[in-house]
Amino acid sequence: MKNRIKRMVAFLIDWNISFLPFVLIILLLVTIISSNKIDNDLIAMIMAIFCILSVFSALAMFILRDVIFKGKSIGKRAMGLCVYDKKTLQKATVKQRFLRNIFLCIYLIDFVVLLVAGETIGDMVAGTVVLSEKSIDDYRNKQIDDGAAYVHNPQTNKKKSYKKIVIIVAVGLCCLIAFVGLVQAILNSQKGTVQYEIAYDYFVSSEAFKQLNVDESKIRMNSWSSHTYFTEDQEGATSTVEIGFMVGNKSFTVVCHQIDGVWQICDNCTLF
Repeated sequence: MKNRIKRMVAFLIDWNISFLPFVLIILLLVTIISSNKIDNDLIAMIMAIFCILSVFSALAMFILRDVIFKGKSIGKRAMGLCVYDKKTLQKATVKQRFLRNIFLCIYLIDFVVLLVAGETIGDMVAGTVVLSEKSIDDYRNKQIDDGAAYVHNPQTNKKKSYKKIVIIVAVGLCCLIAFVGLVQAILNSQKGTVQYEIAYDYFVSSEAFKQLNVDESKIRMNSWSSHTYFTEDQEGATSTVEIGFMVGNKSFTVVCHQIDGVWQICDNCTLF
């Protein structure tokens, strides 16, 4: 239990070091976009891309922290821990250190697994264990005891099967949540643009929304698509953005056209 607490503290230290600076930068950029009502679509798009890249950069730092610091991330070093091979109890290889941290892209699930099982999904897959130097002998003795119990207890095989099922389910959830989170992050990055603001104002003032008799807090954006249509002679082009809103189980789409450099709502295309 003591080792598990140390691991959780180390986990939180590493998370804050990796993500906190980028979270502050993103909040600053979002504040600038929201307060100044930036009309320049290019600037807004650059800021949105920077926000997304910041998240991925922080995630990369979090995943590679054990690879860079040879099994002793800043958090682990502070708590006197290191990553070892579970069988040999030698320091984990670069491949093992990288493999165990891939699953940290969904750190909340991994943190819960660590809290419940005492090891992360990555430890189960990579065959690693996080220990302090003082606890290596105790862990080795436990392995010997477990090996003796394995010979006399056929139920161990069933436990291993259950463990594999847990890993598969956890990995599936990780992929699903990562995809949903990525989509939501991309959608949220568009909220500071001129297209979103005029589409939102149009939708809120529409009769379709008023008839729902709900608060604006119930509105959420669920889709964003942009298209460029060229004239037959290829000399002219029209930019179009379609923004989808959800209120409860009902969906609405607002269409914007860029005419002479100005974004406007297309009443003919926007049908509620």
